[in-house]
Amino acid sequence: MKEITNTKKRTVLIVEDDLINREILSAILSDEYNILQAENGKAGLEILESSKKEISLILLDIQMPVMNGYEFLDKVKLIPSFRSIPIIITTSSNATDDEIKCLENGASDFVSKPYNPDIILRRVGSMIRLREASSVIDRVEHDSITGLYSRDFFFINSEKVLSESAEEKFDIFCCEIMSLKMLQDRHSKAKTEKLLIGIAKFLTDTFGSNSVYGKLSESTFSVLTLHNSEEKYGDISEALRNAVKSMSIPDAVLHFSAYPCVDADTPAHSLCNRVLTALDEAKFQFGRQFAEFNDEFKDKYSRRHAILGYMETAIKENQFEVYYQPKHSLKSNTTGGAEALVRWTHPELGFISPGEFIPLFESSGFITELDFYVAERTCKDLREQIDKGLPSVPVSCNISRADFSHPALAETIVKIADKYSIPHKMLHIEVTESAYTDNTEVFLDTVQKLHSAGFCIELDDFGAGYSSLTVLSDLDIDILKLDMYFARNMGSPKQALILKHIFSIAQSLNMEIVAEGVETKEQSDAFRSMGCDYIQGYYYSKPLPKAQFEEYLNKQTGETL
Repeated sequence: MKEITNTKKRTVLIVEDDLINREILSAILSDEYNILQAENGKAGLEILESSKKEISLILLDIQMPVMNGYEFLDKVKLIPSFRSIPIIITTSSNATDDEIKCLENGASDFVSKPYNPDIILRRVGSMIRLREASSVIDRVEHDSITGLYSRDFFFINSEKVLSESAEEKFDIFCCEIMSLKMLQDRHSKAKTEKLLIGIAKFLTDTFGSNSVYGKLSESTFSVLTLHNSEEKYGDISEALRNAVKSMSIPDAVLHFSAYPCVDADTPAHSLCNRVLTALDEAKFQFGRQFAEFNDEFKDKYSRRHAILGYMETAIKENQFEVYYQPKHSLKSNTTGGAEALVRWTHPELGFISPGEFIPLFESSGFITELDFYVAERTCKDLREQIDKGLPSVPVSCNISRADFSHPALAETIVKIADKYSIPHKMLHIEVTESAYTDNTEVFLDTVQKLHSAGFCIELDDFGAGYSSLTVLSDLDIDILKLDMYFARNMGSPKQALILKHIFSIAQSLNMEIVAEGVETKEQSDAFRSMGCDYIQGYYYSKPLPKAQFEEYLNKQTGETL
């Protein structure tokens, strides 16, 4: 094997068993190209594997020992990253059957022996320019690792198939690798790429040439295929799970979903959104790895779509109402604060639980607008209470993890409070540990700005995450809000020991503690004995609309509970 290096030149791989022919081709091409030489197909594949990113074209002889040209073509066409490299066959045969066989196996062109230097140079130059001109389009059209259609081109080709085959019934089948980034970190990029290639090959071998294949994301595969039964998809899912055990990452976990008998009049991206909705259901149900988008999912999808469609109008029409759940001070035995909570009663859908609409708003990004809305309503209500001479207490507003992507989050909160002349100490900001782990640098910077501006910072759901102590060491926290899990599991000796240490840490760091989810006198007394500062829960009060909350505060003025 001989190599001539010049990084400014394109590289041509010559696979030819005859040394004289290799040297003739090298002499013709070496002024314009880097040359790699291999004496047979096996050696050529080894060079191709190690230098595939540099190789712009292959000149391939057919008759060779060890591995002939036909066998070389068979190997190359099985590997997606090799398929785009043009291959010119060098032959002394004029047999049409040989040419057809080579073309069917992926060859791009032919040159005859003995070699004409001008023809060689022109053919090689033309093929390389054609490949480079089409590579930009191909990179967009196909996934670079698996060779499957990219997301947009899967949609385009699926819609074409559906429109041309209206008499047939089609399904969309999806497969997702769970925690692909974590697998890559644990194993390697090379192994995850082999896994992706292996899954793509399994799917194309299983569903055949009459299907459309796509890669919707780094970890999600999609197939438009002729209709099958749910049992059939279950069998395919099980077979692929078993096949993965012999691939590069045997511990990879896969989930599957299918959308049967898709509507040809519905855009392909909408169809995929629906089957991905079913996939989400499978992911978040323990032990369930396959889900079909059936009538139940259709109803869920339609409702989710309706909720998302109504959200902007709901803001404009003030359909969202702010409720206040009191925080009872165990030191003064009166109300020492409150948390602002949002409630939504839609004129058509009726009451919509926060547990239903908040996750949807978080996924759509609308949650930031809603959080700003709640903060403004809270400040407006506080201003009215102060102006009327009514009792008022600090109120905390929740900041979603998604809000930290807003470039002026801290500045916007300051403007809202100042618009109503609310002392910053009266507005507490509740943040969660999950926001800290999403983007630590942005989180710390934003919270520090808010704290420096005089807002009290509360860390919500403390103890539910894995980074609690790290957050305490990195951040200026004023109040810890214990996750309601602690109230529900107070009988456990281990939980009692954990709580004892949490209270000890909080006291050492001059932090106050709020216990959430307290529903019984026994729970309240237990937290009181530990030195808890505030209790929040149904034992004292449920969340109250503005008027009832003001009555609650008035009733407690000068009283104790």
